[in-house]
Amino acid sequence: MSGKYKIRFHLGRGENFQHWQIIKPCGTREFVNPHSDHEYQIKMFNCRLVNRTSTAKKIHDGECNKTVCSWIECSSMKVIGVMSNLFGGKGDPTDDLYEIGNSVELRYNPRKNPFWVHSATLSNVDGHTFRHLFTKGNKVYVKEK
Repeated sequence: MSGKYKIRFHLGRGENFQHWQIIKPCGTREFVNPHSDHEYQIKMFNCRLVNRTSTAKKIHDGECNKTVCSWIECSSMKVIGVMSNLFGGKGDPTDDLYEIGNSVELRYNPRKNPFWVHSATLSNVDGHTFRHLFTKGNKVYVKEK
């Protein structure tokens, strides 16, 4: 594997349906439930939005069903929970939960648009890189300063 983390929203049937799937550089998989009673965020650093455009276009045009065609690739990541804020995080700002505030949502739904969409500009951001991304529930946001 490439030495990068791959993070995507898992839509396959089973116990991890609608969970965030994290594929680590060593190939192991971890799942984070965004609907858990405990709030979790995935913080991603040095990220790139990946999209297999030909597969996404087939989904968009109704030629095929759910197939993995997009993910976020990042050099490092952390899973942070509410409990980290209450009992941990002694000085490392990356251990604090991010608030949405001025952050911008990045959307991906190939049935609507066969590319990643920047919600503020509605532009195609496939292949774009971002310094910080984070999840809140089942959504992805660009961390703004």
